[in-house]
Amino acid sequence: MVANVAMAAVVFVLSGMVAMAMLGVGIHVMAVSLTFTVVYCVIKVLYYLCIDAMDIIEILRKRDINEIKNALIEVHRQKAFSLADSEYLSDERKNAARYHAYHLALISQILPDVETDVESITGLDYRLAKAFREGIERCCEIPHVEEEFYKIVVNELNRIIRTLCIQNKEARS
Repeated sequence: MVANVAMAAVVFVLSGMVAMAMLGVGIHVMAVSLTFTVVYCVIKVLYYLCIDAMDIIEILRKRDINEIKNALIEVHRQKAFSLADSEYLSDERKNAARYHAYHLALISQILPDVETDVESITGLDYRLAKAFREGIERCCEIPHVEEEFYKIVVNELNRIIRTLCIQNKEARS
């Protein structure tokens, strides 16, 4: 992840410097551009480290509503950041799907039972969140879906279900 950000930054800086040199832009403008790129990359790496340090499994296991809400805030930040970069980095779509899975897993612990339009994206998210909640209660996986983004989401949700179920079995032993 961090390597991808660094590689994208290097490519971005080098291509930007070549373009600026071709346009006859001075070295001071290139230095400013490089500084902004380095700052951006540092912020990006810090965001990745923050979200990776947040243990979704532990938060779900504890079921503390305040922790869940705080985690949701961070997941939303990270997902937005990831989606914004998806046009520059190919892995970002996968990361956004992973963050969306975290979002659904966290939401599943606080969502009310409501009726939704089954054809809408909100309806799909709601059904996946409910299926996740049932999956951790019964230790059963969510059925796979066809759409590529949601395949990644469901795979991540199922990974979380398996991990939580294994931890629950170990705790009972």
